[in-house]
Amino acid sequence: MLDQAEDMAMELNTILQAGRDRSHHPFRTYSIGDYNNNIDFELYNEAEVCRKSIESYMVNFCTDQKYIRESVYINAEGREVCRVIRNEVRSSWTNLKGEPFFREAQRLKPGEIHIFPVEPEKRVRA
Repeated sequence: MLDQAEDMAMELNTILQAGRDRSHHPFRTYSIGDYNNNIDFELYNEAEVCRKSIESYMVNFCTDQKYIRESVYINAEGREVCRVIRNEVRSSWTNLKGEPFFREAQRLKPGEIHIFPVEPEKRVRA
């Protein structure tokens, strides 16, 4: 089953690579929903394949964007799932639940967005 999930992830990655047109957005990948569904059903190997697909998509997203240097996907519990900094994957599973941006994000209703201020005094963990 893991081989099938990996094959599907590779196929999705090929489709995403072929379809990159500078208008893609990280939420247009189904891997985020699949990742969460797999975690809910305790299919951890399949979830890891989806997580790798999300990382790949985030690298492509950051590469294609002129002003975006970092992208982070955080789950509903505040745990970092994927992090890309300057086109490199640097995921660490850090708990970000206590961060101000996470508390603000929890207040958002479905479909709402919030642009969080950049904090240049904070240095990114290497």
